[in-house]
Amino acid sequence: MVRKIKAKLVLQLRNQGLSGRAIASAQGIARNSVQTVLETADRLGLGWDDVEEMPEAEVYTALFPGRGVHESVFAQPDWGR
Repeated sequence: MVRKIKAKLVLQLRNQGLSGRAIASAQGIARNSVQTVLETADRLGLGWDDVEEMPEAEVYTALFPGRGVHESVFAQPDWGR
């Protein structure tokens, strides 16, 4: 099962002075995943101060719009019939 990266926590840990390697080790995720979050946040100009009050899901969507959204391949039933 694929876990979603906790992007807000990655930004918080960077704000606390941890390196990318230390963040990856502490969270049990790949260094490349941490690097992707940090590079994307830098490119968008987002830091901990910008995302501190945002919910985790909103931070993830701000960094990676459209990722994690899947449409069902099955037709949904018409429950009204």
